Amino acid sequence: NVATVTALTGAPVSLDPVKKTDDGGECLFRYANGKMAYRVRIIDVSAAEGAVSLAPYESQCASKRTRLNGIGNEAFLCSAKPRLPYAAQVIGRVRNQVFIIDLPAGSMMGGSAKGSALRDQADAAAEQVAGNLF
Repeated sequence: NVATVTALTGAPVSLDPVKKTDDGGECLFRYANGKMAYRVRIIDVSAAEGAVSLAPYESQCASKRTRLNGIGNEAFLCSAKPRLPYAAQVIGRVRNQVFIIDLPAGSMMGGSAKGSALRDQADAAAEQVAGNLF
């Protein structure tokens, strides 16, 4: 929800209209601060809970996935492909909902995020989003 993403970014966010598709729908939350942009996508997949796979979303990764333990049913962190304006992505699943958090090159708190700092940031964001989807 908007409050969760606002807490992640520290500033108000916008919610794009919900896209409805034959196989579910998608919510997109956005926040921009100068050159940094944050996005959280929540994709509701109309499929049985066990039938939802993260495999179709793995192609967005430029690096090996790092598993995030204890986040939803499954979640991982990876570097975003160079053509994307994001440093990293968290891709996860809670029941039949997939969530994708695009993390900018700068940290959500305004500094630079590298290595373990980016991992900590990804964990915190994923915990909040997944917690709200349960």
